[in-house]
Amino acid sequence: MTGERTKPTVALLPLPSVVQFPTAPFTYHIFEPRYRTMFAQCIAQNIPIAVVLCEPAAHHSAPQHLQNTMQDSILAFPSTGDEYPSRLPHDVGTLLSIESHFIAEDGRALIQGVGGARIHITGIVQRSPYLIAEWKGLPELPSSANTAARHAFTFIYERYLNVMRTVGELHRQRISWSDDDETLSWQIAHAFQLAPAIKQMLLIMNTNARMRTLIRLLRTELRTIPKGNVPTGNVPPWSWN
Repeated sequence: MTGERTKPTVALLPLPSVVQFPTAPFTYHIFEPRYRTMFAQCIAQNIPIAVVLCEPAAHHSAPQHLQNTMQDSILAFPSTGDEYPSRLPHDVGTLLSIESHFIAEDGRALIQGVGGARIHITGIVQRSPYLIAEWKGLPELPSSANTAARHAFTFIYERYLNVMRTVGELHRQRISWSDDDETLSWQIAHAFQLAPAIKQMLLIMNTNARMRTLIRLLRTELRTIPKGNVPTGNVPPWSWN
């Protein structure tokens, strides 16, 4: 990154099957040399890092025109034998706030942090040894409908908890829900195990749409949970949660 650039830049950590939500915890063991280099340089120079979902181009979940834009941006740089463009990062990711890190003598590292703000990647400015991108913020637009979505979620989630008590599956950790609508929506999204493509969709949405989508997902899950008492060890595979 050079001082001549006027747009903010960020180092990208493209991960398969991982969508990092704002406020959600993040733990990552670093083995690849390029990401050892990235984290060492970013920590030393206070360079921001963003986590972004990376999927195979053959069955990428983003619209084709967004895939094409990302592919063209990466291919503007010479190939370095990396996984691009057979795999492509999405154009919306989450800034990472690193809270602690441990670097071993052999260069391996353990990074722990929490998701920060969402960002929209507008272009790749470096391909090797790791991706660096220009970005802009993805601000949350206020909506008066969030309160109604919160009330609907509280109702359906209580139903969900009651059913889970019935089938004896309430061994999960209790969560202290936030009073802030946006933070609450991220807590809910993080609490449920969903396909990466669905998680990426939730990441892009505004709070109201995210809450209503999660309500629909909860209702769908409620319909799949077996009725009545189910003996321990004999619960059929109805859900990822």
